[in-house]
Amino acid sequence: IRSPMIGQVEAAVEACDCILVSERHILVSLSDAARAAHRTINVVPMIDVGDRREGMSPDQLVAFSRYAMMLSGLHVAGVATNLGCFARVQATPRNHQLLVRSAQTLRDQLGLACETVSTGGTLTLTLVEHGAMPAGITQVRIGEALVLGTSTADGRFIPWLRQDTAILRAEIIELQDKQAEPEGLVRSDIAGPGPRLRVSSKGLRRRAVVALGKMDTDIDGLTPVMDGAVVLGGSSDHLIVDITDGESDVVTGDVLEFRLSYAALARAAASPFVHCIYTGA
Repeated sequence: IRSPMIGQVEAAVEACDCILVSERHILVSLSDAARAAHRTINVVPMIDVGDRREGMSPDQLVAFSRYAMMLSGLHVAGVATNLGCFARVQATPRNHQLLVRSAQTLRDQLGLACETVSTGGTLTLTLVEHGAMPAGITQVRIGEALVLGTSTADGRFIPWLRQDTAILRAEIIELQDKQAEPEGLVRSDIAGPGPRLRVSSKGLRRRAVVALGKMDTDIDGLTPVMDGAVVLGGSSDHLIVDITDGESDVVTGDVLEFRLSYAALARAAASPFVHCIYTGA
């Protein structure tokens, strides 16, 4: 969920009831699109409380909101922020109290109801879990935790959520025993990190070449479901997996399954080469 590009505002007005925004140019375009569609759109200004991703300084909020109130087709529905997704600034009662105070400022100075006081980022769940979320926050925008049951920003599995909701499956196209270490001159690191060779990997190793690569997903975010299997690395369209110590016997044509990090899932879901299948619980 992010502010639309100017070229997306018509589609955003058609599809959305509430839009996050932090730039006046976007406000003007949204107003034009809302009037053309004979709609009133809720807009929620974004403020930056420390993570330095999107959002204006809190001291700019009143002027920005006053400007939005002057534009037809828009209703200022509240205020929002985001944490942990860029600089990994942790969610604390203090930075959320700043969000709550900003909403109260809009109520006091502009007479707005501020029905939406929205925070974002999976790591904000920590405050909810510990009962430390300040009163006045009405909405928590969550992505990674709901989909994967993980929180990359603070490096944890969330125990009351599931971690098996998304699995990436890809076919083995080669299965060979090969020496663990490369043979020949190894080029300098001009094209990204090289293979992630395990220190203990010596001698002959059973390697699966999988029809999957960097074009399809973030291969550094893949973890084989098969116990003992290890992703060594890959190229644009090949993934190399050491299955020497794997618990299962496989042959060429079999499918390996991988758990995904949030980055790996996002890239896989957006890739035209990955087919997404949705199943029930």
